[in-house]
Amino acid sequence: MYDINRLRLLDKAIIGVILVATVAFGALVEIRSVYLSTRKTDVGCYFRAAWAYRTDTNIYDVPDDNGWHYAYPPAFAILMAPFADAPKGFEQLPIAFPYKVSVAIWYFISVICLAWGIHILAKAVEDTSAEGSFLSSYPPGSRPWWWLRLVPFGICLPAIGSTFSRGQVNTIVLLSIAGFAAETIRNRRGCAGLWLSVGICLKVIPAFLLILPLVRRDLRTLGYSALGMFIGLAVIPTVGMGPERAWESSRYFLVHTIAPGLGEAGTGTMAKELTGMNVTDNQSFQAIIHNLKYWSNLPRPRQADESTKLLHVSLAGLMTLVSFLAVRRWADRRFSDMFLIGNLTMIMFMASPVCHHHYFALAVPLVLTLVAVEMQNRSDLKFGISMSILVLIQMAMEILPKIPALEKLRDAGVTLESGVILWGWGVATCWQLKSATVTIGQQPIVEERLRTAA
Repeated sequence: MYDINRLRLLDKAIIGVILVATVAFGALVEIRSVYLSTRKTDVGCYFRAAWAYRTDTNIYDVPDDNGWHYAYPPAFAILMAPFADAPKGFEQLPIAFPYKVSVAIWYFISVICLAWGIHILAKAVEDTSAEGSFLSSYPPGSRPWWWLRLVPFGICLPAIGSTFSRGQVNTIVLLSIAGFAAETIRNRRGCAGLWLSVGICLKVIPAFLLILPLVRRDLRTLGYSALGMFIGLAVIPTVGMGPERAWESSRYFLVHTIAPGLGEAGTGTMAKELTGMNVTDNQSFQAIIHNLKYWSNLPRPRQADESTKLLHVSLAGLMTLVSFLAVRRWADRRFSDMFLIGNLTMIMFMASPVCHHHYFALAVPLVLTLVAVEMQNRSDLKFGISMSILVLIQMAMEILPKIPALEKLRDAGVTLESGVILWGWGVATCWQLKSATVTIGQQPIVEERLRTAA
């Protein structure tokens, strides 16, 4: 008799291949980051800022070996202190890891954060499922258990691989958002606020997700988020740098990184390296609208015009409104919250002034929610035709722009469009589930456990 829970030989082989591939990819990242003539990674920015912090230098003034400057809040540079990497011509600081060791440790941290983030999302869905439902019926380590964790990983693999390759912080941000989502559906609002504050203190743009507790007038989540942000944005810099230096560093970050990203015209370092329309492979609404508007005008203007900015904000606002309407009056708070946070996360990074390809690793919460719904509705580990088509479209639209002969697809926003399609699918699924009585056997989706959660 077929046992859906039992791991087959092929399943074990796939898990083994993923583990081996993760280690092998780590070796490739190490080679690209350490042993080539130029460092093919962004971690140098973090490590060089840590060196600047430890030598009482402006953390935003000292570039890495590629000439790129640090573009994160001061607290992150302080926490990177053990990885301090001295510029050429300077002695390496004591009590600091060698650069090649730092790269390996950072890769390990990134992998752990990714695995932890996916796991706590999946476990939250399982733990809040109705007694007797498919998502609550399988044991840890079974085929469905692995399916709910590895399938979202596989669907988002192109962006995750780009994150690992570049040494980016997206997996830490993902862990923060995953914690926020998991604690929200468990109704642990204080913990949810603290989790979200981690991502805000690191990347700033997760502050967009505060719209959820704001709309719900959830003062507990807002209060704990404010507490976490106070610690990360004020206490840690003040203790680590001293009040005067912390103030100057924070002011510099606001003026030279945040302000240009919010539309203030700038000619400084970040405008030239990050926030200008022509300086990066930007997949934000604003950047793609700008590209299409000036498609044949090369070189394109360095700054977006006012109509582009207005359309950018209007799109983000409309998508946000639709996301809230899609879950309105939906009795199943577990899936409604998961879908809402997943959809808002998609809008968050696509509406960011700068949205690189690797940001799409943050699609994991929405993808995992869609996979969980498919598992629950079908009580099986097979995708329906529509879900299969969505997965193929998503992976194709993420991979094709990376092919050198198809680079024009980047300017046309194919990666962004894949994100919009995924968001639209999430919204459509919300409307479909909300308007139907969805059951697993005789068990409705609405969970009494969730209503009585702390």
